[in-house]
Amino acid sequence: LDVAVVHAVPLNTNTPNGGVTVLKGNGSGTLVKEAAYYQVGALAIDAVTADFNGDSRADVAVANFNSNSISILLGQSNGTFRVQTSILGTASGAFDIAVADVDNDGDADVFASNLKDRNISIFRNIGLDAVTGDVRFEPLENVGLGQFSLAQRMPLVVANFDNDVSGPAGTGTVDIVTIPQETDTLHVLKNHLINGSHRVALTGLNTVSGKDFIIKPAILPPSFATIANPPSIVEDEDEQSIDVLGVTKGRATGPSLQFTATSSNTSLISNPVVDFVDGNSYATIRYTPVADANGTAVIKVRAVDAGADQVFGGANSDDGIFERSFSVTVLPVNDPPTMTVTAVATVAQNGGAQSITNFVTGIGRGGASDETGQTLSSFGVVADATYFTVQPAISSVGTLTFTPNSAKSGLVPVTVTLSDNGGKARGGSNLTTRPFSINILPISDGPVFAIASTSASKSEGNSGTTPFTFTVTRSGLTTGSSTVNYAVTGSATSGAAASDFSGNVLPSGTVTFAAGETSKVITINVVGDTTVEPNEGLIVTLSTPSAGTITTATANGTIVNDESAAPVIGSLGSTVTYTENAGRVLVFSTATITDADTTLFTNGTLTITNTNGQATDSLAIVPTSLVTVSGSNVLYMGTVIGSFTGGTAKTPLVFTFNNQTNAARMQLVLRAIGFSDSS
Repeated sequence: LDVAVVHAVPLNTNTPNGGVTVLKGNGSGTLVKEAAYYQVGALAIDAVTADFNGDSRADVAVANFNSNSISILLGQSNGTFRVQTSILGTASGAFDIAVADVDNDGDADVFASNLKDRNISIFRNIGLDAVTGDVRFEPLENVGLGQFSLAQRMPLVVANFDNDVSGPAGTGTVDIVTIPQETDTLHVLKNHLINGSHRVALTGLNTVSGKDFIIKPAILPPSFATIANPPSIVEDEDEQSIDVLGVTKGRATGPSLQFTATSSNTSLISNPVVDFVDGNSYATIRYTPVADANGTAVIKVRAVDAGADQVFGGANSDDGIFERSFSVTVLPVNDPPTMTVTAVATVAQNGGAQSITNFVTGIGRGGASDETGQTLSSFGVVADATYFTVQPAISSVGTLTFTPNSAKSGLVPVTVTLSDNGGKARGGSNLTTRPFSINILPISDGPVFAIASTSASKSEGNSGTTPFTFTVTRSGLTTGSSTVNYAVTGSATSGAAASDFSGNVLPSGTVTFAAGETSKVITINVVGDTTVEPNEGLIVTLSTPSAGTITTATANGTIVNDESAAPVIGSLGSTVTYTENAGRVLVFSTATITDADTTLFTNGTLTITNTNGQATDSLAIVPTSLVTVSGSNVLYMGTVIGSFTGGTAKTPLVFTFNNQTNAARMQLVLRAIGFSDSS
């Protein structure tokens, strides 16, 4: 089987007429499009096939809506078609078309429903024109269908619906059924014999109302003019735009057309944006080529009309769809090489030969993969030659080398260039230029050293070693290596000694900075012990830099004592003689208490035990102007400094002190203790 395709839209802008193309079956299940294009009338909308001239070959009848006509295409022996010169004029708006033998004379007649005049046109085939070979048809016969809304489609079917046998030899006659769109009325036009011939009479109109007939409306696609391929552009162009002209809707009513544009090569051109305002006769397509990409992309532009239901999409969509395509070509352009150059290289004027790795990084050919085969040149370096004994140069891997002139200093501007062999066609570039500077410092402008405590005030611990750290910084000229010495000494008061450090010697050494380093940490290991001693100070001093100066030469540290000494009770005084029942006598009136490392006696205790006491003996505080008792509390000048328990017979008298007690107050309490025996 072959397929005939009706084209409503003109092939080009030179004519308003549509056309027909043929796709022939090749016997393998596929179709091949024939080159021939058969021009018919304006807005060709429907077609049927039949053998109109009796040559046993398929012919085609095409309804032309805007031309109010029907074109006849006669099949030829070589498989092509000839467009008949005589056309069939219809009433206004020929739309749906059908064929049948209306007059039972053995040849195919043509029927068409007319959208605008609301009637059916009938053309009876009366044979061939002997001169032209065209098929002749009797003049137009129209059958009206009554009044209903203008421009309602009227699909029609031709068949012997009433099963009559009034034709020759008892054959039946074909009738016509049509249903105007958006009505619930079915029109039946019966065919019967009038005046010796078959006609569809006006009186033959029968209507059946109140039925729900689903008539699929005609799909009326929108249209727009052919889009010419725009001129080629080059890589990395800005946004491009192209206008789509001659935009018309398939149906005058309904929502705005929906435009989309898709790219066949989104790695070159992303799907474009389409700007369209309802009612305009044009749309604008906008697109931007992908950076560093070149090639060709086909852009397909689609316009969609919502159709008769005025709703886009859906299971039974009647959307009208129209598409055209154009091609965008992006031509390659050479991109310049890439490189990232360090801003400044700093060296002393007597620094000698220099070699700075990774001074230039990100070295590449630029662009995308199409430039990977290019060859890069050597780096070009230009500077004032008088500042160097060996001129600056950059290797292929980005290492900067030069030797400064020891007799000159200053900030020297330098320019580096890199090129490739990609050329400059279409505005391309094959050269990249970058500036940098070489700062040649006078000899006096060497590195600057300083030291500061980092973690250098802490307890020494009871065993092992504890690290005390100090940070040495280097500023100024840091491109080369340099050293500075350090030594540890004890502070003037309670200074640390050699025994406080590992190896039983005062630490010393050298700090070494590699090129580019600006900070180093010195670690001094302090030996832990259990000796009670005061806090000890240590000093780390920098000296003798290999070059440059020292701005901060010393940093201090403190070894914090973490042992505690017990209080010391001095002489308790002479022996006290007591006369039985003589009242309470002070026992320790001249006693002393001292403590070398504790200020407050918080939670400290003082215990007095009568080792040979009798049941009638007692120890208790004798109140003084400073020390008094309230219940079990001991007060100093009215402030509670602790509490006591015991003191009778052989029960020890125990004082527990709070954070209001020091050695002096504890001594006053001890001196206020009295003894008595009431036996």
